[in-house]
Amino acid sequence: MTKDNFCVAPWMHLHVINDGRAFPCCQTPLEDKHAYGNVRETAIHDILNSTKAKGMRKDMLTGVPLPSSCERCTSKEKHGFGSMRTGMNQKWLPQVQDEVDATHADGTIDNPVIKNWDYRFSNFCNLACPTCGPLFSTQWHADYKKLFPDYPITEKALVDLKDADLFWSDFSKYANHAKEIHIAGGEPFMMPENNKVLTALEQEENYDIAIRYSTNCTVLKQGKENILDRLQKFSYIHLSCSVDAAGDAFEYIRYKGKWDVVLNNLKEIRQSGHNYWIHPTVSILNIFRITELHEELWNADIIPAKQVHYNADGTGAEFHIENYWVDRMHFNPLFVPEYYSMTIMPAHLKEQAADKITTYGKRLEKEHSIPFHGWQALIDFMYQADDSHLYDEFLSKTHNLDKLRGNDFYKINKEFK
Repeated sequence: MTKDNFCVAPWMHLHVINDGRAFPCCQTPLEDKHAYGNVRETAIHDILNSTKAKGMRKDMLTGVPLPSSCERCTSKEKHGFGSMRTGMNQKWLPQVQDEVDATHADGTIDNPVIKNWDYRFSNFCNLACPTCGPLFSTQWHADYKKLFPDYPITEKALVDLKDADLFWSDFSKYANHAKEIHIAGGEPFMMPENNKVLTALEQEENYDIAIRYSTNCTVLKQGKENILDRLQKFSYIHLSCSVDAAGDAFEYIRYKGKWDVVLNNLKEIRQSGHNYWIHPTVSILNIFRITELHEELWNADIIPAKQVHYNADGTGAEFHIENYWVDRMHFNPLFVPEYYSMTIMPAHLKEQAADKITTYGKRLEKEHSIPFHGWQALIDFMYQADDSHLYDEFLSKTHNLDKLRGNDFYKINKEFK
């Protein structure tokens, strides 16, 4: 085992999506060949000791390089971003070192315990972002059938785990042994399953568990109940706010969302005392708009370069400015669909984007001591490859989607004209 070929996730983590497939983590490409199994058909214990899971653990312990399914983490690390792999190793390895040491030669682990869950209970969502699709958004179903009439797609828009009895039976066995749960979607604050999970934890008075959400910040109520208020009883809450742009650009990228609603919700999150970061997915759609998003949120005091007090008594975790690009804004470079990656831009557009980002980022560093390396990582990622052969495909697909939705990519990104 070496620092560069090891990830603790196969020992204590599981990523379950709404069609039942279980993967090593959320960074794993969602292809059947990477799945451990399906929770609709196989018990969790057997999934955690499946051939795929055992093989990953065995390879990591014997020094085999990380597989291609880990490329999203290794690529981020190469270009200066923090990755899920490095973050999980730092946090969880000390807690499961005994289990790692006790792993059998073939990769089997006895009595596996999932300390960190990652759920996508359903694709129930109110947005239809261009970079998404029907697997993770019910709002995409109708448009997808129009755009790709020959592509097989389920008759129902909703894909969920509601009738996955084996999974829910296992959930009750494993969930209360977890230290941390991550819930995404779809939009988790709209899902009935979110209420189901919280109710189960409340009934067990399991308030010490850490709960993380990936949310589009368009809704903060479930029924008549304010979710932020309900979450106050839990010891640690973290909201990963998936906001990619501001104003009209937001409403184009987060299609069917309203910027004024989201901005007000972000202000409410800021005042709630809950931990959060802004987590923009950066693609060709918003690479020219990312500095404007930062500036608007900066001016609204949503991503300040100072301590945010998270607890009612005014205390909170110590804030260090060098951690700004984790604690405040956490860039997520897009990998798929490939034709939306910022790497597909022609050289002259990359140069314009790099100049704009550099000018803004250097000013922030000079005036507010916000480290430039966060911006530099975006630039480095953009230049890591020349995928401009996909640029025409991007233009064609964007034209077709804009025509269907009555949108105009060039209106929000004049640089591409």
